[in-house]
Amino acid sequence: RGQTLKTYIWASQFSKTLTGHYFDEKNSWSRLPGSRCEGRIFSARFDRLGNLPVNLDMDPRYRDPILGGRSEGVKEAA
Repeated sequence: RGQTLKTYIWASQFSKTLTGHYFDEKNSWSRLPGSRCEGRIFSARFDRLGNLPVNLDMDPRYRDPILGGRSEGVKEAA
């Protein structure tokens, strides 16, 4: 399923702690299909200072070379 903005923020903060870098801090954006508003998908990125710009009006058909997508899931115990 598509990643939510909440998961993106949490995981990016965790990445900063482990690697010293936020998600997408090098001029890329992540489409977050798990977070929508009136049918439009959120996109977000962190800059190197920890600022979080969020785009709330992305058309699902929009394409750009600096735009990727993120997903999330739950691993079930064996």
